[in-house]
Amino acid sequence: MDTQSIPARNVASRDASIEYISDNIFQLTLTPENKAEVFEPGLSKLDQGQEEASLILRNLSSWCPDVAAQFSQRSTTTILKTPFRLVFPSDARGAFDKDLYPRQYFAISYCWHSGDYPNPKYEPHDRWPFSKPFVDAILGEKENPRIGLWIDQLCIDQEDTLDKQMSVAAMDVIYRSCMRLLVLLEDVKLTEAETYLVENFEISNIQWHKSWLPEPEVRPLYLSFYKKINAARWVREASKKKGILGHTLICSFLPCSGIVPGAFMNSTSTNHGATKGSDTGITMRRSS
Repeated sequence: MDTQSIPARNVASRDASIEYISDNIFQLTLTPENKAEVFEPGLSKLDQGQEEASLILRNLSSWCPDVAAQFSQRSTTTILKTPFRLVFPSDARGAFDKDLYPRQYFAISYCWHSGDYPNPKYEPHDRWPFSKPFVDAILGEKENPRIGLWIDQLCIDQEDTLDKQMSVAAMDVIYRSCMRLLVLLEDVKLTEAETYLVENFEISNIQWHKSWLPEPEVRPLYLSFYKKINAARWVREASKKKGILGHTLICSFLPCSGIVPGAFMNSTSTNHGATKGSDTGITMRRSS
């Protein structure tokens, strides 16, 4: 089946529009009403920063008007005008038999592929920007078929400069409002012992204390696992940007089937979702 749009069937104005981007994936573009609901955690945080953002812009205007002219203050209105799309596997279509109104989504964070990353023979699956084991692992984490997936390469129009600029300006709201954040570590290859550690390690059982140490017989395994994760490209890039890692509170590492390579990090923030980006309400203006 060719990529096609399916016209609305006299649906309520609050319902999303639907488009199949492949035989196996459909995309929903959410309405402002729907976005207001799913973005509520992120928008409330944005609203709290309005006074600070206004002060920053006023000071910048006094110091350097030419630079200040390149920025504008974000608001709930500007975020709700930003196109927001979620993707679903085609077998989830039946879950939307009564409406096209998703209420929750996972955000997927990963490194874009370039050159030999993650390896020269790496093959993305269908329209997904990563391989089938990762697709299967991500879909396996969904407890309900109505949970959407936000993946930048699929959910931002990569041919539309304005779409990209608006989406980047809304990035902190998108990440803060997600139900869960899944981080793909596609260049990590775990041994069987490390995989066993990942599958059987329960972070909630640890007493959070500086003196805690793994049992002596498993310390080398913890160390080898830590070194691999710390060397992953995503971790290196995130630490440079002080983004997601700075706000992630709970992380569990889940191996992908076929583990060649792979693990992904499942992060949950106590602030409803996971956080990436700045809390200030300022964004660059679109250049003319």
